[in-house]
Amino acid sequence: MTVINLYDEMFDVVNALERDQINYAVCGGLAVAIHGLVRATRDIDLLILREDLVGVLAAARRCGFNLEGGMLPMGAGEPFPRDIFRVSKAIGKDLVTLDLLIVNPLLQPAWDAREYYEWHGRKLQAVSPAGLYVMKKACRATKRYFRPSDTGTLAR
Repeated sequence: MTVINLYDEMFDVVNALERDQINYAVCGGLAVAIHGLVRATRDIDLLILREDLVGVLAAARRCGFNLEGGMLPMGAGEPFPRDIFRVSKAIGKDLVTLDLLIVNPLLQPAWDAREYYEWHGRKLQAVSPAGLYVMKKACRATKRYFRPSDTGTLAR
């Protein structure tokens, strides 16, 4: 049985992006963990600029993420639909998914507030706690990662 270490997979991609000097921001469940609130997650979520998509995919391919699911439009008919490009990596019989969330006007504040954080002895760019809340609220999924008590903890 193959054991997937999601942190190692994330750091491989992040290191490749840093080498290529491509900006990104870890978001989703891993960003919540970076801010000290552990949540179960099965994928890697990165916020990226649309113009960096080709470069991000090239970096991800070098890390073994070569199974492209393509662009997934989300929120069709809403004022600010969201685009997510999904690419995966096979490890044994399992898949690790990398979701690339494309910055749009709704996600721009989260992108603008990204910062470098040290986590597990490494520096990486991640969405700030306030940015995470904005992202989840924008996606109408705040309760998925946050409990009411978490917002105060993350805001500190």
